[in-house]
Amino acid sequence: MLSYLPGEDEAKRYTLPDDVKIEVEGFNRQVIVEGFNKAVCQELAKHIDPTSPEKTLIFCVNDRHADDVVRLMKAALRDQYGELDEDAVVKITGASDRPLELIRRYRNEKLPTVAVTVDLLTTGVDVPAITNLVFLRRVGSRILFEQMLGRATRRDDAIGKTAFRIYDAVGAYEAMAGVTTMPPVVTQPKRTFSSLVEELQAAPDDAARAQLQTELAGKIQRLRARFTPAARAQFQAATGLAPEAFVTALRGQAPATVVIWLAPAVDVLKLLDEGRTRGAAPADQHARGPGDLRGAGLPRGPAAG
Repeated sequence: MLSYLPGEDEAKRYTLPDDVKIEVEGFNRQVIVEGFNKAVCQELAKHIDPTSPEKTLIFCVNDRHADDVVRLMKAALRDQYGELDEDAVVKITGASDRPLELIRRYRNEKLPTVAVTVDLLTTGVDVPAITNLVFLRRVGSRILFEQMLGRATRRDDAIGKTAFRIYDAVGAYEAMAGVTTMPPVVTQPKRTFSSLVEELQAAPDDAARAQLQTELAGKIQRLRARFTPAARAQFQAATGLAPEAFVTALRGQAPATVVIWLAPAVDVLKLLDEGRTRGAAPADQHARGPGDLRGAGLPRGPAAG
């Protein structure tokens, strides 16, 4: 491996171990339990939109585990969105019926959005739209781990993808942090809506706008599940769109025009940093102007996103 550090004039070469001394089998057996996987899938459903062009890849311990996660993920997404196409979440493993056809569909078609696998998709599969990686297993090989990460490293200009996200329910990245050659760019983004809007308005080019546009859409997507009914109504009154439709429309804007499109909603987005997500709606909510969301159940502070 070659390492370039700030201030150095030349690369330094060093070797990392391929097999890492991590207790894997016993740990992985502990995560094949219904309660754990149900909780993980319910949380993932708050962050993953099955109608988005972004693809999600979930790594499981074994084939039976993959079956359970497919079932639980479908249930969680239905609870979250109300409706779900049966083909939105599929298992793609060696035990699947016609796995190569499933991989082709995952790569080229809108559905499936979520693929659940074990090892089949760790190498040799090029799906640039994979934006979310979910680890529900650990591995003891640095090479295998980096191959798993590599499924999401392709840029996809068609959907505005310039980065990818890791959802690590088992500490797989933490276990490999000392040996992986692929460190994270951001570990816990805590930027406020106000700062994202301001950065988007000041972005120097379309590439920067596209990245901020994706981050802003993801932040709203994560937060919308915590809107109270009053908050949803106020958000729609202020923007003209329900939160889900707003996220879809935001993602569909061209980076060159996204600032203009977003302008009418800037004030309400900034107020997302000041409201609440829980509690009863105020009695006078219907008398408020559409821009006054602070008492309508919207989230408080950057930690809410």
